[in-house]
Amino acid sequence: MSRTEGTPLGPEALGARRKIGYGIGAVGDMIGFHGPTNLAVPIYTLYLGVSPAVVGIVLAITRAWDAFADPMMGEISDRATTRWGRRRPFIIGGALAGGLAFALMWHVTPGLSELAYAVFLGLALTIFYTAFTVFTVPYHALGYEMTDDYHERTSLMAYRIFFNVIGNVAVGWLFALAKAPIFGDPLTGAKFAGALGGLLFAGTCMIPGILIKERSFKKATNPEPSGCPLRR
Repeated sequence: MSRTEGTPLGPEALGARRKIGYGIGAVGDMIGFHGPTNLAVPIYTLYLGVSPAVVGIVLAITRAWDAFADPMMGEISDRATTRWGRRRPFIIGGALAGGLAFALMWHVTPGLSELAYAVFLGLALTIFYTAFTVFTVPYHALGYEMTDDYHERTSLMAYRIFFNVIGNVAVGWLFALAKAPIFGDPLTGAKFAGALGGLLFAGTCMIPGILIKERSFKKATNPEPSGCPLRR
């Protein structure tokens, strides 16, 4: 018996252009991680009258789904073989789907029952977090695969953290934008803030998938010692 696995073809130095191209994706990563909660809690509790406990339960259930889906997405991405690479198609696809889902999440009709709001929020968050998982798991995997050099990888992660901060600042302004007087009321403002958040999510998350070329992989076959069955 034998085992076949992908092996990177050696270390590769990264330039500033590639580090920035990868790091920009962290802006959308933070919008996806914090954005739904930052908008959903005040919009659904303060302006739609949903109990904070109900909103909290919905958020907890959908984040549990997100945590459950992450390892499945990792397995799918690891096994993917496309002409564009293992990670990039999922990064781009997840960015587009997540941006659209984030924008549509706030188009809710006033005057519904608390149960209807909870169901709508739950479905919207499940769709968004599924798309977010499709993006974020391959995105983080891509960063660790871009180089084997310790110093280059540390520098790359520093770029990502820098853009993390930018993403967190952008998330913090979404609800403030929704409350802007120009929109008349926060429910209308949330639609515009959600559209902007979705646009930022899709735009920044797509950049790593477009700009970063995945490293080449070769197939390595390791013979299994006789009498020692492979454990999977």
